[in-house]
Amino acid sequence: AEACALWAELQSRRNYSISHLKAFIKARLKAEGHAICEAGGELPEAERADLQAIKDQLRGERREARAIAITQAPVITESEANRLRQLGQQTPAQHRRLICQRLALPPEQLTPELVAWAEKWAGAAERFATLMEPGMAATLDLQRLKATTPKGEAPLPFDQTYRTQRLFIAEHLGLKAFITSFVMTGRHWNYSTPEVQEIAAAARRHRNEIALGIGITIPPAPALKEGQPDTTVTRVVGDLLLSYGITTAFTRIGKGPRSYWADAEQLHTLRATADRLRQKHSALAPYPPEMGAALNKTAGYGAEKESPLQAPASCEQLALVAPSGAHYPAQRPGAGSASGPSSESSSRAPHAAGRPRGAGVGAVPSGF
Repeated sequence: AEACALWAELQSRRNYSISHLKAFIKARLKAEGHAICEAGGELPEAERADLQAIKDQLRGERREARAIAITQAPVITESEANRLRQLGQQTPAQHRRLICQRLALPPEQLTPELVAWAEKWAGAAERFATLMEPGMAATLDLQRLKATTPKGEAPLPFDQTYRTQRLFIAEHLGLKAFITSFVMTGRHWNYSTPEVQEIAAAARRHRNEIALGIGITIPPAPALKEGQPDTTVTRVVGDLLLSYGITTAFTRIGKGPRSYWADAEQLHTLRATADRLRQKHSALAPYPPEMGAALNKTAGYGAEKESPLQAPASCEQLALVAPSGAHYPAQRPGAGSASGPSSESSSRAPHAAGRPRGAGVGAVPSGF
């Protein structure tokens, strides 16, 4: 109760600060001697485009300078990192240590490109690793539960991680099987692929549970005319894949359907990172099956549930790193498709998957 009261007070202060942020900034600028002028209407389209280009350029330069500074920062020990943390300092050396830990990478192998990649995809790489090795998800969730409840307190939902819950949902949607059979083997898919249609149908059927469990919003099926195909199923599958760091590209020949596949470069980096994370956690003790009921009982505040944390007996570990020089041959979008005058190719834009809002670690939405 005391922890909940403190958290509520902290959130109320944060909400107050955010709602009054504009007034605080204006007062601060005036105190510093700046003159504040109200905008006199919207900028012309050309000026707005030029301003956006300048902002993008400056943002890119800052990111590049930051990545170089982190890469060139000295390697610090854990005790030094703890000392700097207690002082409330954020140095490039601390960021270098943190990124190397999240990527399971030796400090000397860190590059500016990997720094930029880690800031966007490190969390997704861990989700991908736990998807391929369920025992790792349960071990990390259990570690987090023990760390946040050292004296056996009731766990607070916002203190827990939901790796096992995400794994449960991915397996029941058929997403894990799709990744192993399509993504990992370089196969193409389109809106008429049966596996894609099945995953999209299941995701839409459990869209509320998915939003609650793993924080991904699945749009409902669109209204279609009789006989009109639903081409939005590929977007649903693409969003689910993106939460695991898998970006997609597509091509179209003539007026045929778009044919999708996993981006090879992104997938190679993702698999290499996931394999290092798997090796990093391989020394951890395996998750004991008898702890499943106890963990769910604690998360459910006394309610007995069937544990979703135990990996299925048929689950096998997958080789996450592609052999050196491996090449996935491009497949034709479909036999007999007429080649059109042009083809197009694009990559899906990444987005950060939302944090789960489940009841606690191990709690699985009841709709599944």
